[in-house]
Amino acid sequence: NESWVYTVKDAEQIKVTFSPDTDVDDGYDFIYIYDGTGKEIGKYTGNVLADQTVSLDSDTVKIKLVTDSAIIGYGFRVLEVVPEGQQKAAQPEANEQAGEVIYSTKIELSTQTEGASIYYTLDGSVPSAESGTLYEGSIEVTEDVTIKAISVKEDYINSDVGVFTYKVAMVDVVFDSQGGTAVDSVKVPKTGYVQEPVTPSKAGYVFAGWYYNNSEYNFSTKITKNITLIAKWNEDTTGKTNISFVNLT
Repeated sequence: NESWVYTVKDAEQIKVTFSPDTDVDDGYDFIYIYDGTGKEIGKYTGNVLADQTVSLDSDTVKIKLVTDSAIIGYGFRVLEVVPEGQQKAAQPEANEQAGEVIYSTKIELSTQTEGASIYYTLDGSVPSAESGTLYEGSIEVTEDVTIKAISVKEDYINSDVGVFTYKVAMVDVVFDSQGGTAVDSVKVPKTGYVQEPVTPSKAGYVFAGWYYNNSEYNFSTKITKNITLIAKWNEDTTGKTNISFVNLT
C-alpha cells in the first residue's frame, strides 16, 4: 500500500495523465486518487486508467496503490501532472534527421512556440532551464553525440524532450606497405583528412611515397570513401658501384 503525491504550485486545477500500459489486477488491486484535501476522487482497477487523464479542482493529487499479495498487473505510471488549461511548449526540432552525419555538421534547433527558449544537454541527461545549456547557435557535431532538448516559456508547461542522436560517418584508410614494415589502418571522418603515417622501411629499397590510382597521394585531399594507399619503393643503390667492361680485342 504505497502512495505518491504530486503538487503543481499555484494551480487551481490540475490534470493527471496515466500511461497506456497502466494495468492492475482487475478486482484485486486498486488505484485510489485523492485531491489535496484528502477527498477521494475515484477508485480504479484493471486497465480503466490506461491512457486516461483525470482532472482535479486542486493543486495536489495523491495516488494510492492497494494490492493483494499476488501481483499480476503492470501497475501504473504517471506521464504528467499539469495545470488545467495551461498550454504546453512545442517540442524542439532539429534541421538534420538523427542518424549518420558528416563530420562538423551543424545542428540547428528550433521550436514552433514563439518566444520560447531551448535548453539542451550533450551528456545524456534530461535538460531543464537550470541544468541545460541555453541554445544560442548551431551545435557542431565532431563526434558521436546525443542532443536532448526542451522548449521553455513563461506560463507554459515545458515541452517534451526532443532526442537527436548523431553518429559521425567514418571511412577506412588502409596502408599497403608492399612488403615493407607494417602500417596500421586508420578510420577518419568522411570528408576529413588522413595524417601521413610514419615512413615504412624495406631492406634494399628506398621509400618513394604513398600512391593511389597510380598517382602519388596528396594528404590534403578530403576522403569521401574507403581507400587503400600503396607504398612505392625504389631500389637502394647507395654504396653500389657501376662497372663498365671494354672489349680490347
